[in-house]
This record gives sequence, structure tokens and C-alpha cells, in this order.
Amino acid sequence: MKKQRPSSSSGKFCSVASVNTVPVDFKNTQCTQGLRRRKWFRLVVGAKIWPRAQAQQTGPSPVALFRAFPLFARLVTASTLVCLVCAEIPALAVLKDNNASPLNLASSWLGSVPPSDSDTATFDNTLTGPLTLNLGANLSWQGLELSNPAGAVTIADATYTLTLGSSGIDMSHATQDLALATPIVLGTTQVWNVGLTRTLSVSGAITGAQSLVKNGNGVLRLSAAANTFTGTTIVNAGALVVTDSAQLGSSSSPVIVSGFSSSGFASGQLVLAGGDTGMNLTRNLSLNGRGILGQSGAALLSVGYNTISGNVAGGFATETRIA
Repeated sequence: MKKQRPSSSSGKFCSVASVNTVPVDFKNTQCTQGLRRRKWFRLVVGAKIWPRAQAQQTGPSPVALFRAFPLFARLVTASTLVCLVCAEIPALAVLKDNNASPLNLASSWLGSVPPSDSDTATFDNTLTGPLTLNLGANLSWQGLELSNPAGAVTIADATYTLTLGSSGIDMSHATQDLALATPIVLGTTQVWNVGLTRTLSVSGAITGAQSLVKNGNGVLRLSAAANTFTGTTIVNAGALVVTDSAQLGSSSSPVIVSGFSSSGFASGQLVLAGGDTGMNLTRNLSLNGRGILGQSGAALLSVGYNTISGNVAGGFATETRIA
């Protein structure tokens, strides 16, 4: 199922009368001019705005074929007016169905259409327990949202890659944790927002020529051997936990931990979890703020026998040695 988000777009209406079958076939209309594969458009059935309609252009003449819910077939009768609004709808939330089918399959999603690169894959209370899932193919989503499933969600497929767009990862209202073992490609600079008390664990390698921004008061744990994304790493809130300097990407720019220098305000925090063996942080740091505690915390927390060989500018830092 897709939840429609507001659109400021306007479009031209085209109508087909005496329709009683699906898919609905709009032929030889100006509406379909310029369509490309896997774009989403408004569909109006009678007086009902139908937010879900996949348009595909095939052959030399534009033809828009629309797949819709089973309910759609019951709504369409010989007297139903069906209209296509030629205005692309921005990111829609595609809801994960309550099963463990690979995420590339139609059966894995409510409405039987997988999310595309203009959609947000959403995991909500449709899920009645914890799920471990596989991608099943290389996938591209505009974003991933975890809200209120009944159990933690794990995407464990290390064979294929998941490309995320401008919507990033949204766990701002999550009631469960999320683990990603699949390789992640940053399709654009994006925010990963993790809510308070929640943890986003990413063991898959993160690549791409974009920046990664950590928001939200929760925890982001990176544990791949190396992440090679070349953009800047920015921690605006919550904790970013790493066990190796290479997990912070391959950019030469400083890792930025931002926040409030005045006590009493929670900010971002970089946690070096080197443990008994320790780690060597070679990246330069730009620190500002007192970390997640806000009062007596620090923007940099070193836990273990760690060495910091990069330059550290500003901020507050604390270190805890493990005997």
C-alpha cells in the first residue's frame, strides 16, 4: 500500500469511459507524452483519487499501463469515469507486508508493487513480529522508514546493494531497532535520523560520493571493515559509534560533530569503541558541543586503548581506559 504525500504539482486530466477491465490502457493521449518507466502518477476513479498507478511507456507510441489494488477492479464499471492526472507524485510510502519474502518481490509489499527509486520503503505496525529479510536483487529506494513494527527488522542480504536517495533513513519515531548487513550506496547526501533509545546498526559497507548526516538522539553503529563513501561525515545529534577509523569514510575532510557548547543542551557525539585492542583514529575532527549528555558529556568519547593521530579542533573530549 502507498500512503500519498502532498503534491504541489498540477496536471492535465485525460478520461476513458466505459472501462471495466484492468490494467487500464490509456492510448494516444497527450497525457502520456514523455512518460518513462516506473514513474508514479495520480489516478482518479470516479470521485476517488487513487494515489497508486504505475505508468510505463512502451513502444514508439506512448502507452501508460496501470496496475492497481484488487479493490480498483471492483471500483471500475462500465459507467466509471477514469482519469489520469499527468503530474508526478513525490515520494510515496510503500508499506512492507507481514511476511519474509525477498524485498524485490511484489509479494513482499502491500498492494503487490515494490518501492522504486522515488518511493520510501516503510516498515510499520503491519509487521507483527521481528523480521530478517533479504533484498533479492540490487534495489534503489528514495528512503527507508522504520516506525512501529512489533519487532526488530534486519536486512541481512550481503549479496546485493541497496541505494538510498534523498530521504535517507528515518527512525525518528521508531519503536524497534534496525540492522542493515547489506551494502549501502549513498545516492545523494542524506540524513539518517535515529530516535532516542533506538539503534541503527550497519555492518554492510557504505559507498558513494555523498555525505552522511546523523540526526536524532539515538545511536548509529558502523561496523564494516571499511566504508568508502567520499562525502563528509556529520554528527548533529545522538551517538555515532565506530570501532575503526576506516568506518568514517574515505574523505579527507574532518569529521564534524556539531552541537551546543553551552552545558545543558544535548548534541552529537562520536564514540571510539576500540576496546582492549584499541583503534587509531587518523581522521581530523571538528568538535562542538557536549555530546548526548549535554551537561557533563563530550563531543568525543574514547572507550579503550585508542590513539588519536588526526587533528582535533574545538569541543570537549573524554576518554575511558579499559584495564
